[in-house]
Amino acid sequence: MKLSEESKKVFLLEIHEIINRNVSFTLDKFKKGSSLACFVLTDEEEEYIESNKSSPLLHSIIEKIITRNLDDAFFSLMGLLDGLTNPNPKFGEWNNVLLVDMPIDYDGDSTLLNEVFFSAFDEWKKIKGK
Repeated sequence: MKLSEESKKVFLLEIHEIINRNVSFTLDKFKKGSSLACFVLTDEEEEYIESNKSSPLLHSIIEKIITRNLDDAFFSLMGLLDGLTNPNPKFGEWNNVLLVDMPIDYDGDSTLLNEVFFSAFDEWKKIKGK
């Protein structure tokens, strides 16, 4: 079984939608002067943003930086999924993976990646010594 062209197209379009939605979310918080606590900024950084929050130039700069970083992260992820790159060997054994269309009779008997994504961050920090 393989990933159909339609599923591949929808998956990639949704990734771009996710990037856009996250960039918009961040810029909206920034422009409205909403709490930026979720970004764990220093007081100095928050003061700078507060004093420059109406700057269209700064909005454009932030949008470009965030968009490019998210694009690069997803592009790297696609390389990993496509088998073009390998993860850091310190993280464990890697056997390559393959995205496929889910069979109609799939029983759902496996842990989903989004269920362990945030706990994996804690493990990553331990491995990296952070």
